[in-house]
Amino acid sequence: NAYFIADDGLARLTNSGDIIASASAAGGVGNSYAAVVRGAFGSTLSNSGHIMAETEADDAQATGALLVSFYGAASIQNSGIIQAVAEGDLASATGAGAIGLAGSGVSVANTGQIIAAAYGERAPAAAVMVDSNSTHELVNSGSIRALGDGERIAISSEGAATADLQNTGTIIGSIQTGDLDDRLVNGSGGKWYALGTSNFGAGNDTVNNLAGGLIDVDSGAVISFGDGNDTITNHGTFRLAGGTVTMGAGTNAFTNVAIIKVLGTSAVDVGAAGTLTNIGAIDFLDGATDDKLTVIGTLAGAGVLNLDLNLLNSTVDQLVVTGNVAANAVQTVNVL
Repeated sequence: NAYFIADDGLARLTNSGDIIASASAAGGVGNSYAAVVRGAFGSTLSNSGHIMAETEADDAQATGALLVSFYGAASIQNSGIIQAVAEGDLASATGAGAIGLAGSGVSVANTGQIIAAAYGERAPAAAVMVDSNSTHELVNSGSIRALGDGERIAISSEGAATADLQNTGTIIGSIQTGDLDDRLVNGSGGKWYALGTSNFGAGNDTVNNLAGGLIDVDSGAVISFGDGNDTITNHGTFRLAGGTVTMGAGTNAFTNVAIIKVLGTSAVDVGAAGTLTNIGAIDFLDGATDDKLTVIGTLAGAGVLNLDLNLLNSTVDQLVVTGNVAANAVQTVNVL
């Protein structure tokens, strides 16, 4: 159910069956690679089956699929399952990795599942890793999940590359990009559960959460940007459940047209020259008055604040602005 074609330096692997690689080492080092495709002028993986690498060792490393192209593009099309599981004191798992050398780009199209899971004392997991000095294009309508005990990276875009990420599926884990102008579009039905620290690096980065999309920044999670004029536009639900957004230096803009949902203690730092413009709703409602959002920078817009109010103990949810309120800002306060 799997076949490999090499044609004039172009390497292509097509799989509709099962490719399983297992390794174990008691008191030692174990490595497993389920599928490796290397081509001089291009490499492609097309998977509708099941590709899995699993390793159990004191020092365990597992890679589901790895593509390397020396002078051409590397491409992954997945409608099946690609996964890697590593377990040990030191454990590292990569679900799908693609490397384009000599200025070649990388593309990933996923309608299936790409999973990395690592369990142990030091156990990073990266579901998708792409590395080149060109362009990284990722389109996901399936699921990309990083699981386990350590750092959980859903998408890692490495090298001097621009990342263009489009999601209408599910992403669980952090997103890491480089220092160019990167873009994430989370479309209708798209769900990004941000865990740990996501870093979009320097450059003029853009995050668009479209109507019907969800970005969830869980307790302790951070979405950060480096220097540059960064933009977040929310037409869906942007949930801060004890999480933080920090946009770095630059003329940054966070525009909320729909709903920012606040649970617990959260913060949005748009920077000294940045502005959070609320023309939708910042919603604190959960039946308790223990929610707080701190805005660092300027608050602007004509929107709505929905707050819980407890008259018995004279408490209310809090919006704290550390910076300025724009002269034309009008926020209607609704209390329940």
